[in-house]
Amino acid sequence: MNHKKLIEDGVRTHLPTRQIARQLYFLSPSFAFDGNHEIQLQLYERICEFLRLPLSAIRLIGSGHTGFSLVKNTQFDKEKSDLDIAIVDSHLYLELFELAFEATSGWRDITKFSGTPDQQKATKERFLKYLRKGIVRPDLMPSSPRKADWENFFGKLGDDYSEFCNGISAGIYARELFMAAKQESAINAYASTLGIL
Repeated sequence: MNHKKLIEDGVRTHLPTRQIARQLYFLSPSFAFDGNHEIQLQLYERICEFLRLPLSAIRLIGSGHTGFSLVKNTQFDKEKSDLDIAIVDSHLYLELFELAFEATSGWRDITKFSGTPDQQKATKERFLKYLRKGIVRPDLMPSSPRKADWENFFGKLGDDYSEFCNGISAGIYARELFMAAKQESAINAYASTLGIL
């Protein structure tokens, strides 16, 4: 599957960016698992079991899916590149939102974020910036047993699939709309660098 051609043809024919994003991430096969779809399914099933979610909630995005970074325009390299997983589930999004809110006493206690006081403040702001876009970034969450479990699970998953990538990370999207919006901005950035937008 030529993902670059799919994007470029879509932009040149003035297909709505959301439709390009849906074709790209919901209908086309992933680059990192080309010829190994059963292993990709196995990866998804492990994530689903850990989070108790349906398979339809899991999507591979980023260069692991397309074969190149839409934003950096670099090629996917299984020895250097991470796999980025999008988890679309409003209940999980809200659960982690609430957990972060409680852990920080309504964002007033930034000491739960890692780093120096300046880094804690910056991490909190980044976390809230993504939250406003309908995304929870677990790597930016305040410390909690749930965050530790998340990091342990995805760290082990990265080790188990090291033949295909250099690590696995995941973000949680409140709804498909937010995932599509994030991917649309990456598609627009890519098309702009090519001068076809």
